Amino acid sequence: MKRFNALTGLRSLWLVSAFILFSFLTTGSALASVSPVFIPAPSRADMVHDMQRNMLYITNADQVLRYDLTNQAFSEPWTLGGNLKGIDISPDGSTLAVADLSMTDTQVWIHLIDLGTGTSQKLYMDKAFGESGTYAIAFGSDGRVYSSSEFAGSGWVPFRQIDLLSKTSVNLLDIRHGSMISASADGNMISFAEADTSDGSFGTYNVANGTLVHRTGYDLGTSWPNFEIAANSDGTQCAIPTYGGTFIYDQSMHKIKTLGTYATEYASGVVFNPFANLLYLSLANTSIVRAYETVTFTPVADYDFGVIFEWIGGWNFANGRIRISKNGKMLFAVVNGGIMYRLLDPSTSNTAMRISASQNPSIPGQQVTFTATVIKTDSSFSGTPTGTVTFFDGSVILGTSSLSGNPPTAIFMTASLTDGPHSITAAYGGEGVFTSSTSRVLHQVVKTDFIHVPAEYPIIQEAIDVAVDGDTILVAPGIYIENLNYYGKAINIISESGPSVTFIDGNRLGPVVTFSSGEGLTSTLNGFTIRNGLAFWGGGVTLQGSSPTITGNIFDGNEQSGGGFGAAIGGNGSSALIENNYFRNNTCDTQWTSGVVSFVNSSSPRIFNNIFSNNPCRAINMTLTEGSQPVVANNTIVGNSVGIRVARSVDISSQLYFNNIIASNGVGLLVDFGSESYNPTWGNNLVFGNGIDYNGISDQTGLNGNISADPWFVDAANGDYHLSGCYGGFDPCLQSPAIDAGNNFAPNLPLTDIEGNNRIIGISVDMGAHEYRDSIPPSFPTKIGVFDHGTWYLDSNQSWAWEGTPSDTLGIFGVGLTNAAPVVGDWNGDGTSKIGVFTDGTWYLDMNRNWQWDGEPTDKIGIFGVGIPGAIPVVGDWTGDGITKIGVYVDGTWYLDMNNNGQWDGEPTDKIGTFGVGLTGAIPVVGDWIGNGITIIGLYMDGIWYLDLNNNWQWDGEPADKVVVFGVGLAGAVPVVGDWNADGISEIGIYQDGLWYLDKDRSWAWDGEPTDQFGVFGVGLTG
Repeated sequence: MKRFNALTGLRSLWLVSAFILFSFLTTGSALASVSPVFIPAPSRADMVHDMQRNMLYITNADQVLRYDLTNQAFSEPWTLGGNLKGIDISPDGSTLAVADLSMTDTQVWIHLIDLGTGTSQKLYMDKAFGESGTYAIAFGSDGRVYSSSEFAGSGWVPFRQIDLLSKTSVNLLDIRHGSMISASADGNMISFAEADTSDGSFGTYNVANGTLVHRTGYDLGTSWPNFEIAANSDGTQCAIPTYGGTFIYDQSMHKIKTLGTYATEYASGVVFNPFANLLYLSLANTSIVRAYETVTFTPVADYDFGVIFEWIGGWNFANGRIRISKNGKMLFAVVNGGIMYRLLDPSTSNTAMRISASQNPSIPGQQVTFTATVIKTDSSFSGTPTGTVTFFDGSVILGTSSLSGNPPTAIFMTASLTDGPHSITAAYGGEGVFTSSTSRVLHQVVKTDFIHVPAEYPIIQEAIDVAVDGDTILVAPGIYIENLNYYGKAINIISESGPSVTFIDGNRLGPVVTFSSGEGLTSTLNGFTIRNGLAFWGGGVTLQGSSPTITGNIFDGNEQSGGGFGAAIGGNGSSALIENNYFRNNTCDTQWTSGVVSFVNSSSPRIFNNIFSNNPCRAINMTLTEGSQPVVANNTIVGNSVGIRVARSVDISSQLYFNNIIASNGVGLLVDFGSESYNPTWGNNLVFGNGIDYNGISDQTGLNGNISADPWFVDAANGDYHLSGCYGGFDPCLQSPAIDAGNNFAPNLPLTDIEGNNRIIGISVDMGAHEYRDSIPPSFPTKIGVFDHGTWYLDSNQSWAWEGTPSDTLGIFGVGLTNAAPVVGDWNGDGTSKIGVFTDGTWYLDMNRNWQWDGEPTDKIGIFGVGIPGAIPVVGDWTGDGITKIGVYVDGTWYLDMNNNGQWDGEPTDKIGTFGVGLTGAIPVVGDWIGNGITIIGLYMDGIWYLDLNNNWQWDGEPADKVVVFGVGLAGAVPVVGDWNADGISEIGIYQDGLWYLDKDRSWAWDGEPTDQFGVFGVGLTG
């Protein structure tokens, strides 16, 4: 489920929305000749529109003024006494609620007015400390009232929920005094903005499910004292004007847009249209209310009220406060001495549509119920709208449903929405005296497994809080100062770009990550640097009765406090999977359970493919009960105070330790307590060069495959613990004794090493975290060359110029073969590239690398692709065994010779893949895009590359796969792929008429030299 921000990818939907907005856009310009109307109310505070009676109610000192909009005249006011402030009308139009900035020593209150009888009553509440009266007010869809208050001075006051039936109230939250409150048009979302606080705290209360979200602090608030707040029709957006601009937030309270600028163009009032995707801002110190559509927030109309909204400082209920009529046709604004109002929509329509979704976002295959309600916008028409409503996804009809009930409602259910954004509208055809109307566009998002941080949620914990089992949280690069808790959720938290650029920093305020609610292996943490954790138990990660999967992370600089266990990971009753992690610079004390990774009591963790280096404490410590079955295999443990420590007070033979390299530590294996009859199972481990190799246990060298020899790391001094070996038969040969020295039958042996390279390469698995890859040279970059009608010109010395033999290589291979296409690969797995040609399904491969055809059996002929018109040859190491194999591509279908016998054997022996169907003219490309030793497919077309990063033979979109733009505008350009920087990962490039553009830094963009590489090789060789 990829989770999209509600606005992500929707900018193109402006055209879809245009037909709904058209009447409003044209109205904006047409109204230039329509004069606003002034309603005198010298002590005005707030106002609300009564659509049933077409009446405007205005709080004015101790009165509620009643202005008849039909007759443009006042009716008799209601005098309530006190100092009246906020006002709102109930969803059924029967009741007014009015805030009163008055109090007694023990009580505050709101006023309730029965609009049928005109009678009023007070609803009393106990006064909170410092509270001086109620202030702002809003009705929810549940018929309850939500209110804020003022304070006698400066302080915090209740944000109340008031039940009118029971005449009781509850305090939902303490907020700053003078906070403004707004309800969405459907009444399901109550928003509040705190005024007298410079961090700009604000929040929402979901009436339907009771969820309260409070955004505080300068990182999460607006960072300005807030003037007002407004929610859109269904509560999926809110807008907050401040002196620093108006900030727009989505339904997850994440900032998506800022309108206006500090001090020069800012708004004092805000409101959303109840039926259209429109936002209105009154611009301070101007006479303009500006309308914006709410997808791209492009201005679409200005409405001139003819009176300056004179800003008088950060006060609420001040000049420029705006509200909209319940039918969306009139806009009201507070000005000096009263209220101005003007028409927005002079049409004679008497209905409007409101649309909502039962679940948004939803997931593919999930049933979503769309509910459309026809609202009667002109009370002069009697009766109830009847007829049908048609539901659309863009211009495609989803279905039709009949109206029923009061208010008249139509329902449409579907489970067929596909992954991505959808533009859902509902259209009422009209019937009898009731006119047709169309709803706003509801932007339904059907999500995949990804919740994006910070694009959708600014911090990881907020994403965890909303995630459900099965979700994946994808975290962009950055430093996240947080202390996370999974709260038992089976979710995946993964970094987009790996631990080198994505940090979770615990700020020494406890464990960085906590698993304490029974999490299992489907709760995963992958791809982060975990740092600055400080805890008695698991400074980096705490595991309490939980067994998550922890992979691909760097644990750096975490600390276990005195007497505890686990500087990086501490587990109690845990069977976690800890794989492919780096542990360095983590600190702890010397008491007997301490260590970088420590487990106690009944725990059976699996600890595979990790590197522990330079931790001034024990790398791994096991203090477990009898019968616990941990498996510790293929770890590289170097430069720690102790490599592995185990407590042998009970029989621990069920503890398995295989294929580890333990070198240059203070102690290699430390065993405390008990007798050797209780020893752990210890096999195929390399223990060498420690201060003491074995302490508390007899020397295991020569037993069960255990050895003691220099592991011959590539560069241990600089942290490179790859195994040295003989490459391609070159001397001198200093091959590590750990190569092919492991036990292939160790339980749960991982299929790949710490870098994702295949295990097993060779006879047996290697010891340690790295599998030696003798077929992939670590330090020889790919070189260029050109093929011209059977003649090969190869830049052997990598000078990027043809210098003739012997500096470069001239080969004759393929002369006289019509339509021959060149291919290059390591046909026999000896680590060197060799040439070949393909023509009409027949392959000629230069096996002995003498640059000429010698016939079989010296060279090789393969028949693969005969009878497939338009087949294009492709070659790659499809299985990761170091040998290049052949294949063909035609019109999006790939045929790959997986068993390397030079012929098509059908599936499952060989492989058919579908990738690129429908991309006419696409050129197949292959490469080891992720550095795991396996060649992966891709396509190039007109400068755009589509790469199958997850190697599942289909296009899954980003980030699972990769789209790259490299070569656009270079007519006749040919894609090229190679390991240009010798890091074991393929990079892309372009060749055009003898010119080479190579993406040497793998940024997927042309960065110019010296970052990338430009070469001239092959100019003048036509074709």
